[in-house]
Amino acid sequence: MIRFDLHIHSKYSFDSMLSTKRIIKKAIEKNLNGIAITDHDTILGGKKAAEEKSPLVIIIGAEIRTEIGDIIGLFLNDEIKSRDSLDMLDEVRSQGGITVFPHPFKEHKLTTEKASELFKKIDCIELLNSRAPITMEQRRFLYNSKKSLVAGSDAHFLSEIGLCQTIIHSDTTDIDQMRKFILSRNKNLFGSYGPSHLQEFSQLIRHVKLRRYSSLIPQSLSMVKTLTTKK
Repeated sequence: MIRFDLHIHSKYSFDSMLSTKRIIKKAIEKNLNGIAITDHDTILGGKKAAEEKSPLVIIIGAEIRTEIGDIIGLFLNDEIKSRDSLDMLDEVRSQGGITVFPHPFKEHKLTTEKASELFKKIDCIELLNSRAPITMEQRRFLYNSKKSLVAGSDAHFLSEIGLCQTIIHSDTTDIDQMRKFILSRNKNLFGSYGPSHLQEFSQLIRHVKLRRYSSLIPQSLSMVKTLTTKK
């Protein structure tokens, strides 16, 4: 079996501080065989990880913000320029890449006619995401979609890496074969949800890196409220 975490963010995202070296080290500790670095709006993290010497299969990806919501491109060679959802799908495919609809019920505009068209054209849908719990009804809906389903942790911190995994039953590490396996429905998904307060920490990092200092106090108060409520 080959275990992949297909959704990880590095310091090249605006809401993570992880270096690619630390990501790779943790992924190996978690017995992963491959990872996809999917930074917000850039492939820099994936390219950097691919340059590191490691036993992991490294997939270069990016999580692109579109008018409908985030869409992931995997197996990329160049930066994705389009921010229009349907054009973005075409741009990824022109590179021989795969498109993934991440956390489909979180921060997406699903009621528009364009979203319906995108849902038909997308290659894969993320069933398991450690930061986006779904209901049984939503899970059944995704299974009935007949789309290829995948899992990715959406890790922004080391402890989240490997929480959700896409498991491929093969002993090959050929990148073209990996692409075919991910597109197929013949794979297993494993996952668990991480602590919600890590998402609050991600937002703090985001405000600092984007220099939105006026938002730090309310975000900090929100994080404190989340932590104290859980106790």
